[in-house]
Amino acid sequence: MSRSLRTDIFPVGEDDDERERDQEGLVIIFQRQKAETRYPEQVKAVQEGCSAIGLQVFEWNDFFAQNIRTELQQQLAGHEPCIKSVKMADEPMEQTETTVPPEAPEASETSEAPVKTQGDPDFVCGIDLGSFAATVAKVSTKSLKSELLRNDMSNERTPMTVAFAERARSFGEVAEQLKATKRDRTVANVMRFLDQSHGGPALAQAPLVGNFDGDRFVVEANGEERKLRAEELLGMVLRRLARYRGVDEPTPTEEQTDPNLPTHPVAVAVPDSFSDAHRQAIRDAAKIGGVDLQRIVDHTDAAIMDYVSRRSAETLDGGVFAIVNVGHTYASCAVFRCEGKQVTKLASKCIADVGGAAVDDLLFDALNEDCKSRKGEGVSRGSKASIRLMTQVRKLKESLSGAPQTRVSCESLVNDEDVSFTYTQAQLEEICAPLGDKISSMLRDLLENLGTEDNDQEVRKSIRAVELIGGGMRMPLVKQAISAAFGEDVPLGYTMDSTASVVVGTALCCAKDFEPKAGGVMRPAFDNLARGIPENNDAAQDTQTRVDAPSVMSESDLDAAVRLEQDLLAADAAEAALHAARNKLESRIFETRALADGGSRKPHTDLIDRSACVTVLDEFENWLWDASESASADDYANKLEDLDKALEGPCAAYWAKIKEEREKAEREMQEQETLAAAELAANGGKDDHDQRKLKKPERMRKVKLNKDEGTQLFKDGNYNAAKNRYLRSLQHADKFFDLGPDDEEEVKQIKLSLHLNMAQCSIKLEEWAETVKSAKEALELDANSTKALFRLAFAQEKTKEFTEAKKNLARAIKIAPEAEQKPLASLLNRVNLQIQREEARRAKMAKKMFG
Repeated sequence: MSRSLRTDIFPVGEDDDERERDQEGLVIIFQRQKAETRYPEQVKAVQEGCSAIGLQVFEWNDFFAQNIRTELQQQLAGHEPCIKSVKMADEPMEQTETTVPPEAPEASETSEAPVKTQGDPDFVCGIDLGSFAATVAKVSTKSLKSELLRNDMSNERTPMTVAFAERARSFGEVAEQLKATKRDRTVANVMRFLDQSHGGPALAQAPLVGNFDGDRFVVEANGEERKLRAEELLGMVLRRLARYRGVDEPTPTEEQTDPNLPTHPVAVAVPDSFSDAHRQAIRDAAKIGGVDLQRIVDHTDAAIMDYVSRRSAETLDGGVFAIVNVGHTYASCAVFRCEGKQVTKLASKCIADVGGAAVDDLLFDALNEDCKSRKGEGVSRGSKASIRLMTQVRKLKESLSGAPQTRVSCESLVNDEDVSFTYTQAQLEEICAPLGDKISSMLRDLLENLGTEDNDQEVRKSIRAVELIGGGMRMPLVKQAISAAFGEDVPLGYTMDSTASVVVGTALCCAKDFEPKAGGVMRPAFDNLARGIPENNDAAQDTQTRVDAPSVMSESDLDAAVRLEQDLLAADAAEAALHAARNKLESRIFETRALADGGSRKPHTDLIDRSACVTVLDEFENWLWDASESASADDYANKLEDLDKALEGPCAAYWAKIKEEREKAEREMQEQETLAAAELAANGGKDDHDQRKLKKPERMRKVKLNKDEGTQLFKDGNYNAAKNRYLRSLQHADKFFDLGPDDEEEVKQIKLSLHLNMAQCSIKLEEWAETVKSAKEALELDANSTKALFRLAFAQEKTKEFTEAKKNLARAIKIAPEAEQKPLASLLNRVNLQIQREEARRAKMAKKMFG
């Protein structure tokens, strides 16, 4: 008789309904005994299987001895956990009781959502490809927790713009800044380019700005003139977007940043009216960019997924709901019914040439006509003046969304003359009235196609609520059109994140592809997604805007585009390495000069031979400024080695002292880690994380105790340990639950002090990114904290963000008392000096380049 694993399920409940509810607390208890030695392969299989599907695993004795059962009951608000025990047995295992899911069969090539196996990713990404900007969200495949990902500029929205410099590409905000100076080398609104390339109606009357030849963008890239398709440009953007990281993900190693490594699974959201040609173009773009595209999701499906995932089945059951999305270029609406765990989309409609972009165009034309009537001359689209005017148009639109009247001024609009414009909300609504009519027409057509219920009641009269999302819905005329269409008695909801709902819903659609199947244990987090992606009522769908069209890219064209992308990636990497090597040399010169000048406030700088050190630094700085365009990354690296050797004499005594203190600190840290390990062992292997609901006096005692310990450690020069104590104090400060208004202010001031102290610890440890983070968190609590502004500027000086440092120092000097002015002024002088040096360096390089 073969030995096998046997599972027994012990649900704590009286009936099936109670058992189903208790699945939310499913845990695995493993009765190990001698199993590890007798059945190692089976034990490993159980542990890996549980871990892969996100189940908690406990050893049998530990589960009861450590009172974990009681803790789980508290976490589940009184519900008993469903317990699954796994033990070894000599009898065969029935197939229906298996814990480790069998291997799923391979999906066919035509499968839209293939069944995944235990090699599933930890998270998936959703990308909303907006007409102007894209957003990216990450969703865990185990917990379904979502997070909006930020780009390199810490923004959640990334402009769909690509710029081609002489040797490398720029994306997003950086590329946007190049539009005015490098128009022929910049493509803005990549999705609009793709839309126009495949017959889309979106703003067809507005020509694209740039060097275009039909449906190709002409640019010199990698030393040759290229005629790039919209798919190629979108592939470049998709690759960039798909590699954003979450805040909890570690900084990737050099191997992990290899552009040839696969991305996490991705789903992309597009307007419902996108044709098959549009969708095939996006698939081609994903292939060019090396993106693992799982599915393409309609905007309405994504919004519905986000809507139902945040609400219980009881709340939605039997209801009919509507979602209206007014974006930058497209507007869409969907009506759907929720019945039990199933969602049916009853009707949907999507139209183009409405939304924020259409408002911008109408306002632009109005202001341009105003300028012509007053100044006798207007501006032409695509000119530099038109870019400046469009900037003011967007400011005007944003201001009028909340103010009855607004005035804007555009510099050097015509004949180097500034032109001012004053407009009211009433004028804006009059200008944009055609857009309101379009939205009204869309909703009227949608509601007329809904039909009737079984009881002959019109479906439109059964709609419980209308949810509004998208940036364009802020305009009063849009809200008025929606209320008029659905009726004043139907409430308009604003419960969803207007900018994030589509991208989060897209990521959830992708995550559902990795739901355990074929015998796997259902993860509780998927209960709210059991309704899944909406089923379409084909009879009610708006299919007129969908046209069948084959891909316009042949296999040879696609292969050539992939090769070009690889070549451009290599060029980008080479340019990044060049800049990194140059910055490393420049930073070494800057930091060493600060030591020699005594401006760094570090100890022992008196051991440096200042005169000899400055002579060496001047020599290498002159070489850096005179370095020609032909200097390579290796040239800069070799020069850095030469600099270190040249500084060995002037800085020898200083470096020896620093090495001595570093070794001493490492020994002390090792001793502390040993003591901490002994303390943890004495505490039964548990840390002191306290999740109890303590009343304010007791919790405050813990806050102040950790804060005082951190201060004492800081005074002793033990900055790492001090920082950890301050962090622990902050964690306790976040656990108050019984605070009054006065108490909240007291806790706020304590948190402010803790963030400032952590910033100071990071300064001592030269952890500049951590300093910036702590200082910004302090400023969120008190925007006028001069200490936070000073420490933020200090870190920004070290990271050579001189412009930002100057702004923060100027702000601090305005509000700081006289006693705090001196250090602020001293730091500002140093920053101004560095800005002057940078400007002098640029002027010298420009003189060399242009004579």
